[in-house]
Amino acid sequence: MKKHLILLVVIGLAISNHCFPQGTDMGLVRRPGAFIGINAGAVRSQIINSGVYENEETGPSSGRSVNGSVDFGYLFSRYLGFKTGIGYSSFSSNISLASYQDFLIQKDSENESYELQVNASNLTESQTITTLNIPMNLAVNIPLGGNVNIFLEPGVNIVIPVGNNFSNSGLFTYKGYYQEYNVVLENLPQYGLPSNMIVITDGSLELKKLWFDAVVYSGIDIAIKPKFHLSGGLYYSRSITDISGYESTEEYHLSSSPDEVISLMGGSDKVTSKSIGFLLTFRYFINR
Repeated sequence: MKKHLILLVVIGLAISNHCFPQGTDMGLVRRPGAFIGINAGAVRSQIINSGVYENEETGPSSGRSVNGSVDFGYLFSRYLGFKTGIGYSSFSSNISLASYQDFLIQKDSENESYELQVNASNLTESQTITTLNIPMNLAVNIPLGGNVNIFLEPGVNIVIPVGNNFSNSGLFTYKGYYQEYNVVLENLPQYGLPSNMIVITDGSLELKKLWFDAVVYSGIDIAIKPKFHLSGGLYYSRSITDISGYESTEEYHLSSSPDEVISLMGGSDKVTSKSIGFLLTFRYFINR
């Protein structure tokens, strides 16, 4: 990331010397006014399921994602402004559990109660979330001289999920314990009690209808011409609220039968997302 920023500074200084003679009124470059812009870049993202893997050796792995947005904004002065717009983000992670055990009361075909004992191992799950974002950011500019600025854009995104998929797999064993008869039934797949069965499930994650991300975007801004600016820098976001839409973990059961396995996210104490990466921005100033 540092190499990218250094390169942008070098390019900016070169443009300043060759494209803008000393007599150019560079006040136009930072004159207050409205702008529109396009952002795009690659980030590494994570969906953090706190509590699922806290006793595991490894946490969630991060995935590569793409971020992009169309921005609208206004500079109130040379140094301060505001921007909003609409953007797209995606988040992905892979998590795993070495083992899982659960007990729940069920009824059989003859309406007799029994304890279903669920044991699972080698559980893995991939999670993917795609979102629409509405940014609300300050735009702070610090002139370096000539046509080069340092910019800082802290703020908050209103996040609306539009995609929420998971896929998991594991080795499951189901047993039925009848306390009245003190007997355990197992290895009876025809009655929904298979042993060492590989179960693969695809489904949709349950998420809140919207949440908020804290974001910051900072780097180097170069005025190619007074109306056209090119920027690049580091982007970081993290949700500041729980994004999970699942009910209390006290009601959570990963599986009640081989045909019904839900996401590991349902057993998480809290679910958050974060991303970090490098973005490029092309910006057009309307009234310069």
